[in-house]
Amino acid sequence: MNELLILIGIIIILILVIIMFYQLTKTNKKMQQQQLMLMQKDDTISQITTILNSQNETIKLLNQQNQKSLGNDERFGERLKNMNDSVQSLLKESSLSFQKVADIANRINDINDIMINKKSRGNWGEYQLNNLLSVYAGDNQEIFETQYKLKNVYIGDVALHLPGTDKIMIIDSKFPLENYQKFIDEDTLEGERLKYEAAFRQDIKKHINDISKKYISSQTVENAVMFIPSEAIYMYICGNCANLIQYAHSKHVLITCPTTLIGVVFTLINITKDFNRSKHIKTLEKDIVAMYEDVTRLTERLDSVDQAIIRAQKLFKDVRISAEKIGKRIIKIHDGYEPETTDDSNQ
Repeated sequence: MNELLILIGIIIILILVIIMFYQLTKTNKKMQQQQLMLMQKDDTISQITTILNSQNETIKLLNQQNQKSLGNDERFGERLKNMNDSVQSLLKESSLSFQKVADIANRINDINDIMINKKSRGNWGEYQLNNLLSVYAGDNQEIFETQYKLKNVYIGDVALHLPGTDKIMIIDSKFPLENYQKFIDEDTLEGERLKYEAAFRQDIKKHINDISKKYISSQTVENAVMFIPSEAIYMYICGNCANLIQYAHSKHVLITCPTTLIGVVFTLINITKDFNRSKHIKTLEKDIVAMYEDVTRLTERLDSVDQAIIRAQKLFKDVRISAEKIGKRIIKIHDGYEPETTDDSNQ
């Protein structure tokens, strides 16, 4: 009986041990599951943290981009303002340009009116002639005079004074424009063109005859000058009217334009200067000798001034040395030292 009880006790103990082992195993599994869940939670928390950090970085970038965008908006607004100012300035300039164009058109119309009227055209040619001479020869009556009246009662536009003679050379301005414009016009028919060209040649020939008759006399040299204010007309005559050039030479008339007249004026100015130099050569030689003597005296005086400056520099140096020595002695006396007994009479 006791053995049976012992066996039953052992069996009960084994059952309890098995139950405890099962409970421990189950508990261990739960703990492992809980640890796994905790690890998963940690991973999830880490992922959430990473996501939050990424979102924070994204928010920072968005903030920076927002700040840049605000700055860009401000710059864009400033650019819009500048563009608006530029547009307003262009509008003002365009209005001014329109006014300038209108003024130019009015001036062109005025010039056209001048060119149509023969008297006004003649006055404009005289003005251009006088202006060229004033620019390149100056207002020098030894070179030229305007509206010069001859003894034969004719008045030349300009009289050139030639060196070495009392005789003058007359320049008269002519502007044969009407027939020239007609025959160069593209709308002019060929037959009409030939007629206007012949009339133009006749105008030039008449001007040559008038100048030769009026402005070549005992009071003038054997030649006169016809000034044509238009380069185009002058070039056409030179290129297509050789017979007119020869006819002008036979009548002792020189045809010029603004460009060639400048050469004539420069030649006259240089001839006048050479003539005056040769005429006053003795006086010029005396002046040169006198200037040489003046230069010699000036050089001697500059040498004297240079020596005086050197002496003054030496005296100034001696005075500076004496002043420095006196200053040193004063400093020693001020500091309580006994002054030195030195002989500075030669310093």
